[in-house]
Amino acid sequence: MEKEIQSYYASLDSTIASDEIRKGLLCIAPCKRGFCRAVIELPTISDCLVRFVDYGFTQVCQFADMKPIDPKFYHFPACSVHCRVYGSHVLHFRFDLVSTFLKEIEHIDGKVFCMAVSVTEEFASVELFDQFMGVNLGEKYKTRDAVCPIARPPTVSRDRRPAADRDGCTKAKGLFLGLGVKRLLVIFRSISVTEMLMTNLSEYMAGDYIAPESESSEDPSSEEKYRKRPVRRQKGYRKEQKQETAKKQPLKISASNTVVKKDSYLTEYPSKTLTGTAEVYLTHFDSFEDMYFRHAKDNLLYANEVMPRLRELGNSRPRFIDYRDVDEGIACAVLNGSEWQRATVLEKTPDYVKFQTIDIGECVSISVSDAKEKIMWLPKYGSLALPPMTYHCHYAFTELLITPEVTDCALEILTSTKWVATFQGSDTSLNITQLKDERSGEEFRTVLKTTYLKRLCKSD
Repeated sequence: MEKEIQSYYASLDSTIASDEIRKGLLCIAPCKRGFCRAVIELPTISDCLVRFVDYGFTQVCQFADMKPIDPKFYHFPACSVHCRVYGSHVLHFRFDLVSTFLKEIEHIDGKVFCMAVSVTEEFASVELFDQFMGVNLGEKYKTRDAVCPIARPPTVSRDRRPAADRDGCTKAKGLFLGLGVKRLLVIFRSISVTEMLMTNLSEYMAGDYIAPESESSEDPSSEEKYRKRPVRRQKGYRKEQKQETAKKQPLKISASNTVVKKDSYLTEYPSKTLTGTAEVYLTHFDSFEDMYFRHAKDNLLYANEVMPRLRELGNSRPRFIDYRDVDEGIACAVLNGSEWQRATVLEKTPDYVKFQTIDIGECVSISVSDAKEKIMWLPKYGSLALPPMTYHCHYAFTELLITPEVTDCALEILTSTKWVATFQGSDTSLNITQLKDERSGEEFRTVLKTTYLKRLCKSD
């Protein structure tokens, strides 16, 4: 929109007539950024004070420099948010300590609002405000240097004017909730987002501040009182605002520019079970209570259909999943090392997401910072929507004391050949009652016991 405004008005000579100048009129005015949308706040004889609705700062403009706004730029909402702050404290913390930080502040009642004043690769300085409860959040954390803050916070000016109006001020980066600093947004996901006093474009044009509606307030006279307040804040209004809880509406945060239609993607895998006797291969082994086998018939399907399709999808134009759309139990694909694998979400935390690969059985954890490039949606139809190709199993083995050496020997034997297993099915895990070598017909427990005892004799 900004580029279109610059190109459109650079060659337009028409200006607003002086008799049309009035408070609340939307127009196009020049500033240090070029031509921008503005609203007249205080007209005089030859010039007027205007506020640029997409940036928030004010400036005096001459009548001869102001141009009428074209209808195609009229309907876009204002791109800046008007808010008020009553008290603050700066926190300085490292991203790798955010889980501890969350535990410390998640008990706070009321609405919390944050402003990022400095963001680097490892650190973030934020101001925390409690607009309605009057809690000074900073006092609690001044002495908690061992938990969250690891350095003295920078000195921040208490000047309440917009950042663009401050001479030489470079620290205020804007609202992180509005600008979408994703790492900070993830950190504060468990805190109630503040509800701020917002002014949209139509209210700018009318020259009035209209307080948002609230379900808890039923007094119509109170709403009418705020409707008559001008945009420019006055001392009486500011005092009134502190004494009474303002009517408020939640700030809506856009996840991304493109909306993902979840109905087009797979969210849950079809269920599948296995009973009776089947030829299987081991795919993953943690213990005798936690092992994964794949049916021999699925092995060819996995190698010829699932794996090539995953590589093709990952190398083309994958639709990555935003961290905010990740939920426990959803189907997806994760980048494990250099290979994409089908998976399901086991756990979501502020620091990482834990997955279970459904065709291997391995657990994979991905940090929040890597999530946007390592988690993708799967198509709803085709080979990638097939049921999981591993079965979680447990096997009762009591012939030997289970030690790390016995576990290593069992893993070596299980991965060396194909097995014939007899299953007893259940909803969550399969119980293997019998496990025989496909070639020799020997029971696995016998093979393991014999092999392990031979190794002990050789080591002695």
